Amino acid sequence: MTGSVFGYATKKGKRWGYVYPLPDGRQRRRGGFARKQDAAQALTAALWESRQNASLPPAYTVAQWIAREIDRKAPGLSPVTASNYRRQLRDYVAGRELGQLPLAQVDQTAVARWVAGLAFKSPVSVATIWQVVALHLAPLVRRGDLPRDTLDVVLPRRPDTPLRIWTPDQVRRVLDTMDHWVGTPLLVAVTTGLRVGELLALRWDDYRDGALDVHRSLAWIDGKPQEKDPKVKRSRRRVDLYPDTIAALEGHRARQRERQSELPSWETEGRIFPAHRGGPWRAQALAYQFQRRIAKIDVPRVRWHDLRHTHASHLVAAGVDPATVAKRLGDTIETVLRTYAHAIPGGQIAAIEKGATYLNLSRPRAEIVPFPKSHDMR
Repeated sequence: MTGSVFGYATKKGKRWGYVYPLPDGRQRRRGGFARKQDAAQALTAALWESRQNASLPPAYTVAQWIAREIDRKAPGLSPVTASNYRRQLRDYVAGRELGQLPLAQVDQTAVARWVAGLAFKSPVSVATIWQVVALHLAPLVRRGDLPRDTLDVVLPRRPDTPLRIWTPDQVRRVLDTMDHWVGTPLLVAVTTGLRVGELLALRWDDYRDGALDVHRSLAWIDGKPQEKDPKVKRSRRRVDLYPDTIAALEGHRARQRERQSELPSWETEGRIFPAHRGGPWRAQALAYQFQRRIAKIDVPRVRWHDLRHTHASHLVAAGVDPATVAKRLGDTIETVLRTYAHAIPGGQIAAIEKGATYLNLSRPRAEIVPFPKSHDMR
């Protein structure tokens, strides 16, 4: 099977497209490419996928197709992403009616019925699970192998819930009652904004000169710990520490050495926050111990990730500029402004005061120019 690239004129200039024949005698066309080489590359990819699909058995089910696609894409995915795709496929698709349905019988009704069956999950969870199905069925819809409206399904609306953060008083109250094994990682998290994977991947070699070098993340994949590099360059960063955080880390290191002298078999692997029995600490285990402890304290219940939101909100409320906050979090300035605008001190009142001061309209003026009368405007 071969295809060809063609050019055509539009109001915005020349554009390029490709066309290739289908086994049933029809043709598949696609245009809109700005460059000929882009159209040629897209044609090559389309022909490859078409050849792959030609070998599919007629009764291929949705679950089998998605599993095949995940395996094909796995080399280009992070291990965590591939593992999450497979888990969601196993738990929410494969054992349900949609997962066992042959591809030839898939339509909008079947997909909508499957989404309705996920009503026991939160809207955020449904959206995450939906991505696994939509991502791998969308190419079939684009090629015409599935009806065009197959994925035109309304998902549950995500509620606009405010961020759950602690006030400075609440943070102090929690830290005052927390033991050091959970209290120290909590203090580091709430004063640096590190993600839990970044926190648990820290080693003592990353702690120097009153700062932490963040350049890896810890995740558990199929029951085994794996360290991975950050997805984006900005996640690699050096985070300066508060004086109280430095003192807490020094005390934590001293207690680690005492425990190692008492229990020579306790292996930390150089980690700042190892598990109680040694080795890497699971994020779920840390979160469980965290929830157990704060349940006994009169503070709002928050997730471990909300400690990151708490740190960022405190910095913004203290007047730290968004660029510095973003650099500290390993995020973009746009994300900081969108997520933590509520914490900007004074809000519009402060903006009015600063704007008026900068414009300085109240300065003395030598002459007040009256507004012209109507006949002066002729």
